[in-house]
Amino acid sequence: MGYNHETGVMEIHKQGTYLIDWNIVVEGSQEKPCVRFGVEVNGEVKASATLPVSVGQLSGQALINVCQIPTTVRLINDTNEIVQLSNSTPIANLRVVSVE
Repeated sequence: MGYNHETGVMEIHKQGTYLIDWNIVVEGSQEKPCVRFGVEVNGEVKASATLPVSVGQLSGQALINVCQIPTTVRLINDTNEIVQLSNSTPIANLRVVSVE
């Protein structure tokens, strides 16, 4: 597995079943009353979470079966609006764990 800090993309290089666990802390959206983030796997959103207000913490999980090598995983803003991230640390986490 490899993570690119510049793009935010994690690559999985081994077939198998993986648990993706993520969270992010946000401090608002300019236009939307709620915020939505999700996990994108090979360009397709697999799991997402919506925060009914624009300030707080979102989290989610997805169980994926990896057949295509490499498989890319990234956390995305699915709000369709610019979202202000928190100043707290950590701002976001993305964890990918093999469950075999």
